[in-house]
Amino acid sequence: MKKILISFILVSVFAILAPARETVRILAIGNSFSEDAVEQNLHEIAAADGIDLIIGNMYIGGCTIDRHVGNVRSDSDDYAYRKIGVNGVKKETAHYRLSQAIKDEKWDYVSVQQASGVSGVFESYAQLPELVAWVRENAPGAEVVFHQTWAYASDSQHPEFPNYDRDQRKMTEMIKFASTRNARKARINTIIPCLEAIRIARESNPETSITRDGYHLDKRFGRYVAAATWYATLSGKRVSGNSYCPEKVTEKELKSAQRAADAAVFGWGPAKVVPGVIEPGTQSGLYEGHKNYGKSIAVFGGSLSVNRESNAAKQIWADELHSTVTTYGVGGAGFARGQGFDLQKQVDMAGVHDIYVLWASTNDFTNSQDIGTWSDYTDIDGFDEFARYTQCGGINYCIKTLLEKNPDAQIYFFTSLRFFSREEGHNPFSERSNSAGGNFAAYVAGQKACCEYFCIPVLDQFNLQGVNEYNYKRFYLNDSLHMNEDGYRRIGPVQAAFLADGK
Repeated sequence: MKKILISFILVSVFAILAPARETVRILAIGNSFSEDAVEQNLHEIAAADGIDLIIGNMYIGGCTIDRHVGNVRSDSDDYAYRKIGVNGVKKETAHYRLSQAIKDEKWDYVSVQQASGVSGVFESYAQLPELVAWVRENAPGAEVVFHQTWAYASDSQHPEFPNYDRDQRKMTEMIKFASTRNARKARINTIIPCLEAIRIARESNPETSITRDGYHLDKRFGRYVAAATWYATLSGKRVSGNSYCPEKVTEKELKSAQRAADAAVFGWGPAKVVPGVIEPGTQSGLYEGHKNYGKSIAVFGGSLSVNRESNAAKQIWADELHSTVTTYGVGGAGFARGQGFDLQKQVDMAGVHDIYVLWASTNDFTNSQDIGTWSDYTDIDGFDEFARYTQCGGINYCIKTLLEKNPDAQIYFFTSLRFFSREEGHNPFSERSNSAGGNFAAYVAGQKACCEYFCIPVLDQFNLQGVNEYNYKRFYLNDSLHMNEDGYRRIGPVQAAFLADGK
């Protein structure tokens, strides 16, 4: 009896001392694409990281937002309620109502999504605000998130693939534009970017099957990518290094899938962004006596501001201005929220410097982010948080944040450079556009408008770099998007001259 009592006491003490595992509750209002994303691997990934999940999926195959709204209005019992408990066991209940599911648990997150075939059709989201309002009314403690579904395989025979001219890239762009803008209209702050994660996984694993039928995810590898993206988004933690590995997935595939999820959620930067620093080498003294000589410079942007070749330009700044140049940029970043480690996140983490350079990338355009207007995220709209999903809102957020860090700082803006992988990327008169309806020159015009409002000096790299269709191959890498070192050496002196006095 004494041994039993001692054992009981020891167990009780260990139970008190052992850290309690966190339990997170997730409800998906979805269809077969939510089945792919949350019913396999998500629970296991979280468990490997010390988090218990309760996952509910309200399933109707091919269910659209309109049908979900109709089911709410009629209190339909058309759903199969698939629930995974803390123990990882899935139980399915037929003929279930959304009104029952929303009250079944105290949900932390409730996801909504569009049916895959119309996910890139802007008008199909008209009733999304009503669905979101219903969720918020009935689960006031939950955060509503949007599950951004993926494009079909290039050879998919899905009957709705012709909506996108059977073009995977076009479908990707249309989904990104339609879902992002409509999620913003519905005031949804978090988007789960499975669209981007699957795109990256496809590019990184061209020989690996991502889908099993041209649209639903492969159960061995594709589903893991989606689940990893969900976990990274909702936990705020990178999934790279997570110990859970699905059966038959190779170590190489596991690492690739984890990188794809992390890149989609956080950008291509390292887990912790470590700013790169360039010190002056030869002190040329070219701009000695000018306003900004000897001052510290910080630069923010996408790959054009941070790739290895860009150091050729930044070394010129450092030498000619006798300045230290700190780079916070991350590949894949743009100004609008939701593009990996976007410029808004970069300025949030930045230190205090004398000069801040906002170097616009191509990503807001290529990702079909809304340009917005010069008044986005200003006192004119009451600093509307959801305006930060536009290019202009992102620019204005960066300007405000940097001046709060250092009111005496000089902010300078470099417009985007032309790129030559797409005609509308370099021709300012092009009638071609992205899914948001603008050519690249329109995005540059939006950048200038924001700077004009805030009296921020602009270096118009789009028009002043002197590179065109006849000579660009001398100054660009083979991708026709990123400059080579000769290209950066060409623009570096122009940038340094601008930075010397801000004009």
